[in-house]
Amino acid sequence: MALQAGRIQAFALLMFGLIAPGIAEAFTSYPKNMLGDSTKARALPIAMRFAFNVDAAYDGWKYLREDLEPVWLGVFGIRQAQLLFCNVPTLAVNLSLLVSGTLEPGAPTYTVYASTASALFGCHLLGALTHSTKGPPSNAEKYRVWDADAAGVGWQFTLMYIYDNTSIWYRLIMCALLYIAEGIMVTFAFLAFSGAFQAILFWETFSQMPLPFKRQLQLTTGQLTEYGIFDANQFEPVAAICVYSRHCYAFRFIQACIAICLISRSHDKLAAYPGQTELWIMAAMSSVSFVLWASLGYFLQFRVFANEFEDMRLKAQAFFSMLAEMKKKKIEAAKTAEPTPGSS
Repeated sequence: MALQAGRIQAFALLMFGLIAPGIAEAFTSYPKNMLGDSTKARALPIAMRFAFNVDAAYDGWKYLREDLEPVWLGVFGIRQAQLLFCNVPTLAVNLSLLVSGTLEPGAPTYTVYASTASALFGCHLLGALTHSTKGPPSNAEKYRVWDADAAGVGWQFTLMYIYDNTSIWYRLIMCALLYIAEGIMVTFAFLAFSGAFQAILFWETFSQMPLPFKRQLQLTTGQLTEYGIFDANQFEPVAAICVYSRHCYAFRFIQACIAICLISRSHDKLAAYPGQTELWIMAAMSSVSFVLWASLGYFLQFRVFANEFEDMRLKAQAFFSMLAEMKKKKIEAAKTAEPTPGSS
């Protein structure tokens, strides 16, 4: 009975991982594509393509037919959402089956190992590709802290590549270990509280934009699906996420410490599982990845790119000062347009 319930839960999680990323990116992309001069007639079809996971195929078709450069930002966005909604459930279910020994007798364990490796290492190029995006709506190249044409950029990019991947690896394994140790409800609550704190940081910037409240709320909540696991554009702190970029290192460090405390309190439960080899391999990999991420994060943000990050912060402040001035003029214009009492 327990085996049957475990299979049902695993199937539900994996199906959720296949369907949720497209819907999440549709919800995220819609308010982004409504910015500027865009209209609902343009933004809605884009959101629908994301919802049905056909946007990459559509961009490829447009490129072959009309030689139009694909909008890679959306492709990266849905891949970031897949980390949270697909890779985390896949790794959690697979590692749970391997550690608890609930695989059916004679089941091909190599497929589970292959699926686990794919969930972990299949995203190794996400960070490198994200650091090469350019153009609207974020125009990340204007905020990039490193110069691709500068001498010695190769070692900086290598360190960022290691930093990005170790951040993804330790967080994926951390969520999987938390699922094994505390169950699905505690893991969900952990991610939900993490998302709530992230939402506060995102709201600090989106609330300053001269947009309707509903659009500000959509932009804020939409970012949570993309930044649930991977902090993209950390080295391109665009104005829209400047507050989050400044505090995400400390936030992730505290988040990991809380996860370690939650996992540690179930030490006896974990020690009783038969799959100790798999458990210790994953725990060791997560620990090494976390130490590398924490060390490189401090070195890159507060040593290598300290001046560049300060310049980006000042640039973001200037951007929001401009937005505040625009908002002020808009309010004054609306007051001027209002009819005075007694006028016909």
